[in-house]
Amino acid sequence: MVKCGTFMKRKLNLSKSPDYLTPLLEKAPAGWALIRANEIRALEEVEFEEPVLDIGCGDGLVAKVILSKRKTKFDFGLDISEREIKKAKKSGIYKKCIVGDVYNLPFEDNKFQTVFSNSTVEHFKDLDLALSEIQRVLRPGGQLIITVPSAFLSSYLLGSRFFAFFGLRSVAKLYAKFFHSLVRHYNLHNHKQWERILKKHKLILTSYFYYHSPGMIQVHEIFSYIAIPQHIIKFLLGTWPVFVSFRKIFVIPFARIFYRNYLNDISKKQGGSLLLVSKKNEFD
Repeated sequence: MVKCGTFMKRKLNLSKSPDYLTPLLEKAPAGWALIRANEIRALEEVEFEEPVLDIGCGDGLVAKVILSKRKTKFDFGLDISEREIKKAKKSGIYKKCIVGDVYNLPFEDNKFQTVFSNSTVEHFKDLDLALSEIQRVLRPGGQLIITVPSAFLSSYLLGSRFFAFFGLRSVAKLYAKFFHSLVRHYNLHNHKQWERILKKHKLILTSYFYYHSPGMIQVHEIFSYIAIPQHIIKFLLGTWPVFVSFRKIFVIPFARIFYRNYLNDISKKQGGSLLLVSKKNEFD
């Protein structure tokens, strides 16, 4: 990982990196899979020191793909949804799965060496309470690893850029606000803002980088609207409406073209999302 305050830009090598996209596309909507695959590629840089708690683990699919080449399991998966936890147990990627609330974590103090949360922290309405609980269950010197949309996301959105191009900046802001409300984004910050937020909870930001190019975000934005019926069906039935054979023939080849075209460099300057690694004060 790169340390804060230095600039790095690294081209991700598709030929040498595992195929994270296909197993996601076989289980979930294309827009979601594209974003997650790029995110998992960014997480290649991270070491998960055991024991590990995965907060907002969902059905375990993302963790399973993250760990597909690491030959290990996360110790605990936690999610507020009992239905998702049942599926996470079946994934086999966690030693234990628990239904729980991030605002009242069902663990003793100083239990975990790593707390991980993938694209979940942005949905916390009470961020301070959530971080206080996370800090409590982390061991001194333990690490918090999170991936979150960044403050740059609003300006990347296709709708926002369309209205801004015609000088309708207030409408562009309204569109961004609408999109964030649709996907329940409450916490959008840059790395400097996150550094201050984490420091309040005795968590010291040790490394970060941005990922997701504007093109990647815009493809995700378009597919997010297309996937609304799929989200409704998942809400009602508990599973994505996926036809694997159809997807292998028609969806996966085209999605891989999008992925190659919009895969972005890792940057210390800006991007649609942020990977943040922080450490709990060892003298806490």
